[in-house]
Amino acid sequence: MAPSEPRTLVSHPELASHKSFPSFRTIGEAQGKHLVLFGSDIDVRSLVPWLVAVALLAVGGLWLRVEAHAFARVWDNLTADLKQRGL
Repeated sequence: MAPSEPRTLVSHPELASHKSFPSFRTIGEAQGKHLVLFGSDIDVRSLVPWLVAVALLAVGGLWLRVEAHAFARVWDNLTADLKQRGL
């Protein structure tokens, strides 16, 4: 028996079958369950939830950057004060 070729994103069997991998199916979809957030059904195949997720990720990244700069200023002030005191 010849060894099979390694699976990649391009050669993965689910990509060819279009069963679950490329369509981002939710767990329990086969049983008729829906993804619900705050009482609203979320269609994972539409573009809107993905755009919202990317926007929230970007806002979170910007917020982290602002807070990191604020933390660095406080940290630098504390370490400078400690150096002045000789601690």
